[in-house]
Amino acid sequence: MKILTLNSSPRGAASNTFQLTQAFLEGLRQELESPLIVKTRMINELNLSPCQGCFRCWTATPGTCVIPDAMAEVLEEMRSADLILWSFPLYYFGMPGPVKTLLDRCLPLNLPWMERDADGRPVHPRRDQNARMKSILISTCGFTTVENNYEALIRQFDLAFGDSLKILCPQGELFAHPELRRQTSVYMAQVTQAGQEYARTKTLSDSTLRRLSEPLLPEGTFISLANASWNIQKPEEQNDPQKTKVRQAEQFTRQMAALYNPAAFDGKERVFEIFYTDVQTGYQLTLGKTCELCPLGTKPYTTRVETPLEVWQAIARGELRGEQAMMEGRYKTRGDLTLLMDWDRYFSGPGNLIPSDLEKAKKRTNMLLLILPWCCLWMLLPFSASLGASAAIVTAAGLALAGKKWTLTIYDGFTGLLVAAFALAALQGADLRWLIPLSYLAFGLLWLLSCLTPIPLSAHYSKEKYHGEAAYQNPVFMRTNLILTLAWGLLYTASAVGTYAILRSAVPELAALINTLCPLLLGLFTLWFEKAYPAKIARG
Repeated sequence: MKILTLNSSPRGAASNTFQLTQAFLEGLRQELESPLIVKTRMINELNLSPCQGCFRCWTATPGTCVIPDAMAEVLEEMRSADLILWSFPLYYFGMPGPVKTLLDRCLPLNLPWMERDADGRPVHPRRDQNARMKSILISTCGFTTVENNYEALIRQFDLAFGDSLKILCPQGELFAHPELRRQTSVYMAQVTQAGQEYARTKTLSDSTLRRLSEPLLPEGTFISLANASWNIQKPEEQNDPQKTKVRQAEQFTRQMAALYNPAAFDGKERVFEIFYTDVQTGYQLTLGKTCELCPLGTKPYTTRVETPLEVWQAIARGELRGEQAMMEGRYKTRGDLTLLMDWDRYFSGPGNLIPSDLEKAKKRTNMLLLILPWCCLWMLLPFSASLGASAAIVTAAGLALAGKKWTLTIYDGFTGLLVAAFALAALQGADLRWLIPLSYLAFGLLWLLSCLTPIPLSAHYSKEKYHGEAAYQNPVFMRTNLILTLAWGLLYTASAVGTYAILRSAVPELAALINTLCPLLLGLFTLWFEKAYPAKIARG
């Protein structure tokens, strides 16, 4: 399949519209079995002369323009293309000047006489009736909607190319901002799917075109973002760079506020305070049913961030991970860290579901599945070897059934095998004074050895409180879990030694009490540490 892409934007390959065109082409490549041959022309770089209206392409040199420039090559490429992608932004309710120049120069493609088309409209027929030259228009604009903006261009394209397909994207300037990638990536994926659909059907359904013409953000949100994005220097800033920095900080904070998602509001108002250390200014965002920008000190803050402006901007653009920057001490945090952990919930843009139905339905890990078989072994074996072993085997075997509801980890699998092995040994009459300490040692080694892997044992289970596997990319989360996993591993290893000694003492009953009390105390420490340690790192 041969495709000619005619892109016309002063930004060239970096233009917002061309990003969508590339996504559409990627969809074609993914779906087509035959090779895709793409020729791209940057119209602005062709330096085409305007049509002279001499009509010599009809009279003196039929089918050939007499102006000696690149248009002759473009016309030949248009004739041989299976599909022409017109890629350009909306300029003043129409097409950019270079596109109009190229379109005027397409006169050689038509014959001079007139005839009526299928609708009875007098037209100049195409010179080469065998040329396919199907056209798709891909365009973005900076307005909020397609309606009341694209009507003139739509009509012109319909007259020139018949009822051609048009992917029209309002709010296209959003694609120029990396910090809005969360909002734009979904649309980009839909354009890729449209390319796949065209590869299969050679057309696009009304539902696809309608979906692609819908605004990415609510009108009010987009207007707020657009108005806050103009980095225009005020006269009083010319001799005072500090005033420029203050304006840029306020502009960036207003953009942040515009992306607040009211669906995240749970009835409890929160105050996010940000202080830009390099600018020596800051603001508060009151997060409730709406997001209100306020001066510093308006209300007691829930969470306060102290950061250079460029660091927070880099985090917003996705160039820097917030957790890594915090670990490196590039910004400091005071107050409740929960708001930062749930940042994507609060600033995902209005209208996003929180959480999504997919996240609700997703299977999760459950540490109870890891612990329960061991508890059956340790609590019941001292009273009855047969009862304890049988209960342990049943719970270990039950892990397979539990896998239908929860996600099993490799450590759940090891637990099932080890507990079953110890239980069978107990049924064979093994000395419990050896068997029980060995089981504690095995469980402790399970924790300790996991510290040598990229993901420590506890992280497999606690990740569910921190956005699932995305937590593995959080160095604060990973370090916290490494320390806790090491602590639990040492506890159970020490329990093996202690249990061995107590079971051979005059008061073997103390083993159960101590082995219950110590994990309980470490559990309380864990609840405190998993909040206190990240908070310490955040404070710097």
